[in-house]
Amino acid sequence: MLILSDNDIGNLLSLQQIIAVVESAMIAYEQGLASVQQRMHIDYGKSTFLCMPSVEHKYFGTKLVSVVPENKKHNLPVTNGAMLLNETSTGLPLALINASKLTALRTGALGAIGVKFLTPSDETTFGLIGCGAQGLHQAIFICAVRKISKVYFLDRSKEKSESLISFLRTYHPQIETEACYSAKELLEKTSIVVAATTSSSPVVPNDYNLIRENILSV
Repeated sequence: MLILSDNDIGNLLSLQQIIAVVESAMIAYEQGLASVQQRMHIDYGKSTFLCMPSVEHKYFGTKLVSVVPENKKHNLPVTNGAMLLNETSTGLPLALINASKLTALRTGALGAIGVKFLTPSDETTFGLIGCGAQGLHQAIFICAVRKISKVYFLDRSKEKSESLISFLRTYHPQIETEACYSAKELLEKTSIVVAATTSSSPVVPNDYNLIRENILSV
């Protein structure tokens, strides 16, 4: 059985290839060529555990994910997990894959697909609220489908903000970044905004006119 680590997953395909694969999977689902069953959702204290199965004619996959908010206190990733890939015809296991990286790549590509089809093609900036792992991947994928010249970002953590700048520079060294100090400021500077946060409170102003005139939220 093939075992793919975080680094293995990250280096297998280009950003454009990942976007194409995710888009193809969405089309296959809509055409009834793939089945994605309702995920099992288990709450245990402050933590959440998820089981997500899917199947098509060649393969079926089961992703097991844990979301443990308390991990922040220990400098550990909040989201962890693994995906088991099996052959549909025999049921034999084929691969065990790092699900944290897989999820970050898939979700980043999904955000980029939304930007690709729902925003004007001449947009050159976008705003990011939340610079955790999901936010970082949203940034690199969106910059792969639009000619982005500047990314505005908002995060309370200086360390995460610095991680965004470094991560984005690795994939898109030509793109500028600018920190914002409030969601209102960010909304006034760009028309595409991605909120990549687990906050239970609203992260954008409750101002209909501001949102209507300045934001296309993905």
